Amino acid sequence: MYYSMLYFAAVLPFQFRILSPTIGIIGILLGWLISFRPRLAFHSLRTNAPLLAVFALLLLGGVSYFYTENTSEWGRLMVLKLPTLLLPMALGTSAQFKPRHRKQFLLTFAFATAFSCLILFSTGLYRYLQDPSQNYFYHQAFVVYNLISVHYFSMYCIFAFMVLLYYYQKERPVPMTFRIGYGLSFMLLMGALYSGAARMQIATFLIVALIYITWYFTSRKKWQKLIFYQTLVMIVLGGLVMLVPSSRKRVVETYREWMVWEGKSDDYQTNHRVFIWRDALKVIEENPLRGTGLGTADEALYEYLKLETAEFWRGNEPYTLAETQYNYHNSYLQHFAALGLPGFIFLISALIWPFFKWGHYPFITYIFLITIGISFITESMLERQAGTLFFAFMLAVLVTNLSRPVRPSALAHHKKPA
Repeated sequence: MYYSMLYFAAVLPFQFRILSPTIGIIGILLGWLISFRPRLAFHSLRTNAPLLAVFALLLLGGVSYFYTENTSEWGRLMVLKLPTLLLPMALGTSAQFKPRHRKQFLLTFAFATAFSCLILFSTGLYRYLQDPSQNYFYHQAFVVYNLISVHYFSMYCIFAFMVLLYYYQKERPVPMTFRIGYGLSFMLLMGALYSGAARMQIATFLIVALIYITWYFTSRKKWQKLIFYQTLVMIVLGGLVMLVPSSRKRVVETYREWMVWEGKSDDYQTNHRVFIWRDALKVIEENPLRGTGLGTADEALYEYLKLETAEFWRGNEPYTLAETQYNYHNSYLQHFAALGLPGFIFLISALIWPFFKWGHYPFITYIFLITIGISFITESMLERQAGTLFFAFMLAVLVTNLSRPVRPSALAHHKKPA
């Protein structure tokens, strides 16, 4: 299981078909089955609240087969969402990993994400040299992976950055060679975040950075440094947003969208989320208790979006929301619409339960939950493979594996031979 975990963490920021994370999932599950103890696993399932929440969430999805109108889409989504139960289940009912193992998994993911950024910058430079007329370092044109869109990859970059910062500060003094590796990784991740120019993810990075700084200096009672670094982060990030052309362009777009929404401008809209969310509430109002079923939620939303007359700007021509079938661009609304109030409650429960057990988990767990929780606001993260795999793996490593120690690790009493 250990090597399968390392493999999964290393390939997650790429998700090439030839190096599929599914191979890692298979290895993790095989390791789990080999060491499976039914009685202890059942006890852990009963007492592990976050694991129960994701179990109930997938169970609701399964039951929705009996009332969804699109069973083929239901089947596709069930397969897509299966890792969100399998990985937390496997790690939540296994021996608790030692801190050094958890550190290895997280750092493998973080450095792999930084290396992935290096590949993207190199690819963008190569494409630019072939055709200088195009901008290959902006938004989705920058993230060329087939299975990871820019919003998901930006989320990876945020959490990878925070993982590196967390362990860098825990292990100081750090050898010079490691400092160079950390420093290059920090620059690559920050650069990728701003080249991606996903507005919500830039805002998420600012929030989690301020939370981390507040925690770090408050725990050490260094109040002057706390104020200094909080101010520094806001100035640096704000300056980068305004200086980097791609980020500045997104700020201007946001301002224009706000002006249109307020009725102070007649320009074309560029963001459709506010219309989608408004119509999502109409879908929820139709059946708030059981939802539409896992396979029908997007179709129910589309019936309302077809009635929207607002025009949006694609860059060279207008379009309406009737031209494409969208998901809810919000994980909370998506689950509420598909699985009703119980689905919404179970999703929220999986995210907030560790906050009721403050101190039981390492602080990086809370950083993960805040990062994913904010990201859920503007994207239906669990409707895409890039979202389900990231959520499942990190929830398993940082939450369910730590929520209930079942038995001591098989390596706990291992002694080197004399």
